Amino acid sequence: MKKIRSMSSVLVLVSLGILGVSVFVFNLSFRDFKKNDSLKTAPVCQGIECTAGFFREEQSALEKRLLRENAAKVYADILVKYAHTAPNSQHGIAHIFGEVLYKTTGLSGITVCDNSFAFGCFHGFLFNAIADKDIASINDLDRMCIEKFGEYNLGCQHGIGHGIAEHYGSQNLDQSLDACATLSWKHRLMGCSGGVFMEYMMPTLSGKGAGSVQVKPLNPNDPYAPCDNIKHQFKPECFYNLGNYFYHGTNQNIKEGFLLCENTSESGLRKTCLLGFGNAIYSNTRDINQTISYCELASNKENELSCRAGAAWILYTNPATRLDTKKLCQDLKEPDLKQCLNDSNLLQMALKT
Repeated sequence: MKKIRSMSSVLVLVSLGILGVSVFVFNLSFRDFKKNDSLKTAPVCQGIECTAGFFREEQSALEKRLLRENAAKVYADILVKYAHTAPNSQHGIAHIFGEVLYKTTGLSGITVCDNSFAFGCFHGFLFNAIADKDIASINDLDRMCIEKFGEYNLGCQHGIGHGIAEHYGSQNLDQSLDACATLSWKHRLMGCSGGVFMEYMMPTLSGKGAGSVQVKPLNPNDPYAPCDNIKHQFKPECFYNLGNYFYHGTNQNIKEGFLLCENTSESGLRKTCLLGFGNAIYSNTRDINQTISYCELASNKENELSCRAGAAWILYTNPATRLDTKKLCQDLKEPDLKQCLNDSNLLQMALKT
């Protein structure tokens, strides 16, 4: 595995939203655009939400452009054109681009994608690549991602996880995770398994109808499924995604979500659950003060700090907002302030596992 740049310089490649992608759990099912008559709406995109008709027209236009233009230039144009469009629509456009990119360029096109628009390009590309080339392609994709982005190519890894989960289906979680284990990222946070768990709990790509809510109902008899019944090495990432899921599965009931995370029996998993929960809070409020007030509803200071740190990670990973990270912690006193800021770097935490 080739040597890479400093952790600071690669954070832009791991910008998770990696799970600020919780914002996108209500995405349209783009595969149904041409099949579903109910989607034949006016092709409108006015800076807020793009209609299904617009996405169909954009897909057709992209197919033509990619036959005659450089793929990286087309992608760069998209990122500029939709920079101020609603997050759902941004993800949708990037997702469609990824689909068309694969059909036009094959596996080598993976290096055009990046983390922009909640990894939409990776999601669309990798779903189609794995569906076309079968599961054996994941190791070639993994190698290409490392060659292009270095060891911390977590956007690629996360997207591969989505594609693997789509390939095996939600009833075959163990198979999906075993496939992830063959890839280069061996740490127990982030990476391929994160995409698998997200697709399992809050599938963004496998909806049967456009606009349908794709959050699995919370099972009150076993709210920690599937995380309580999987291999130990995958549990930290599973509980991180579970914290994200609790925000949506409880219909954004902050106190109930906290209670579910806080009742996790193992302290390390409780922390990752709370980090994911804090991530979901800020991803959806995009308001620092409101996020802090929600995190303060935790039952104790330790849990509150994990919530704040999970929210701060979203700001930390983006160079444009990294200086704002401290705003989620700055009202705290030492040693709480130091812990909040340290824990906001989830990549550093992942490398310790």
